[in-house]
Amino acid sequence: MNIRISTIVVLIACYAYPSMSSVLLHNDNLGFEQNDLDPWILYPDGTVFSVSDDHVYEGLQSLRISTPANDNVTTYDVSDYAAATAGITYEASVWYYLPEDLLPAGPGGDSGEMLALGIGFYDGGNNLLSGFSWEQAWWPIGAADDAVTDDWTQLFVTAEAPEDTEVIQITLQTWGRGSVFYFDEVSVVPEPGSFLLILIGGIGLYAWRGKRINARRRG
Repeated sequence: MNIRISTIVVLIACYAYPSMSSVLLHNDNLGFEQNDLDPWILYPDGTVFSVSDDHVYEGLQSLRISTPANDNVTTYDVSDYAAATAGITYEASVWYYLPEDLLPAGPGGDSGEMLALGIGFYDGGNNLLSGFSWEQAWWPIGAADDAVTDDWTQLFVTAEAPEDTEVIQITLQTWGRGSVFYFDEVSVVPEPGSFLLILIGGIGLYAWRGKRINARRRG
């Protein structure tokens, strides 16, 4: 009986895992299909953020961030939050597109252009724990040469939730001036290894409780 129930639990978990990217965040606009970008948090507020059908990875629209061509190199953030569990490793991903013809002829001053995907964790008092984990793509210096492409590229970042974690934040970030960036299809899930550890622990606890119950009955 225990083996049968454990098998059922494994099958349910394997079926459920691929769909968790759409339910972990409360955000129902992970593909930027809503014209008003709700419920994403935009910083700073401004006209640099919009939805567009010019370049789309999946669906009908994507997020477009157009940085002003002025003397100030500014960071622009798009964020969302969800509940999280300490000790679990989470993986975030996003597809990005940098049309070569819409990037400036040279880097943003001496700084270059950058896009990034970040994960941060907070306690119940909204205090940031142990900083953010980032995965970045730079243009046109160093590894940044790989960021400029006429095709969509997926960016990944993973981080383990530290002790006292209650909330996870995911942030899409651009840094530069006079450039255009596109993002589409955001995903945040527990890594398969962490998910299986939770599952195995639950199965082990169930089996242990079953043995104790059976032992009592025999006694």
